Amino acid sequence: MIKRVLCVVMAVFLLAAAGAPAIASGPSAEDIRPILQEIDGCVAESEEIVATVEGIIDWQIQGSKAELEAYKEALQNGEEYEGGSDYEEVAAKADELDLCINRVVSLRAEADALQTTGLKSVDQTIAAAKVYFEWLESALRDLMSIFDFYFAEHDASAELEAFDAESYSDTAEAVAALYYAIQDMTDAMDAIDCPAFMDECFDKYIRTTRKYLAVLETTYTAVQIEDVLRSASASYLIGRMEIEIANCEIELTELFNLQYEKVQSRLNGEIGTLRAELGANIAALLAAM
Repeated sequence: MIKRVLCVVMAVFLLAAAGAPAIASGPSAEDIRPILQEIDGCVAESEEIVATVEGIIDWQIQGSKAELEAYKEALQNGEEYEGGSDYEEVAAKADELDLCINRVVSLRAEADALQTTGLKSVDQTIAAAKVYFEWLESALRDLMSIFDFYFAEHDASAELEAFDAESYSDTAEAVAALYYAIQDMTDAMDAIDCPAFMDECFDKYIRTTRKYLAVLETTYTAVQIEDVLRSASASYLIGRMEIEIANCEIELTELFNLQYEKVQSRLNGEIGTLRAELGANIAALLAAM
């Protein structure tokens, strides 16, 4: 964290220290102007990209917060919560973010291709532009990693989501099918590359979900031997575990939101500061020609 802050200070200091000297030697104004205009155009286009990404962030935070409140209220009231599936909308947002990343990659390539001119003030501006697009791409890729995790988790739980107890005429068969669906899901989740910031919570979520397996074994036996007391005990334990799992799901969503907010802070903080300094410095240099 200290290293990143120092980088921001150094980049801004270099721009400020450069000032706006008249270009009196070396490459001519006709040589320099297109370079500065190219950087200016890339930075201006990045502003539209950042606005799009911030719209995605706001969509996630505002929408999920409303859903979380409804989920928590249902848990407090002992009610079952039926949240709607927003997979298609999430996929659309991920595609939107992917387009933004691809465009930033292109803009970064333009900046990286710029050659030094021998003029200190211009070369420092070029260097700052390269840093700017590097930071911007990094922030957007960090955001995409959350989408990647969401899709991996969604794929892992597809079999369980498709499980329909009413499609089974035999209760024991339904319990067995549910057992294997949960086992397959947790095994698949174990293989997911989980972001470090939510690894502890996700591990707890998997461990809690696996508790179902032991209870389902008991339920299966109870159904086979028609043990009413054992079935009732298993049903009670399942109810307790559903609350534990719901709390894990809430915590995971809150961690999602926290990461979205951190990316937004980077866009509005160090990245936004460097973008503003670049724009001001380019304008000053162009005005000095």
